[in-house]
Amino acid sequence: HNGKFTIPQSLDKLVAKECPQDNITILEIKPIHAINVGSLPLQHKDPFDRMIITQGNMENLMIVTSDVIFQKYDVSVLL
Repeated sequence: HNGKFTIPQSLDKLVAKECPQDNITILEIKPIHAINVGSLPLQHKDPFDRMIITQGNMENLMIVTSDVIFQKYDVSVLL
């Protein structure tokens, strides 16, 4: 096992079914998010994680993660 989870159906079908019934809103990447990624300190090099950090900060959202490095940023984190 490679440590990654599997889902029993295609991701697009899963999202279309589960998001509305669980009251989940998909957060789009806005141009301002992409611009502000560059202003983050380089404590984390993963570009996807940096985007999550930027969106959490700009949209005033809490990030749920097991990655403790997120705590080094000015963003609300639930470990």
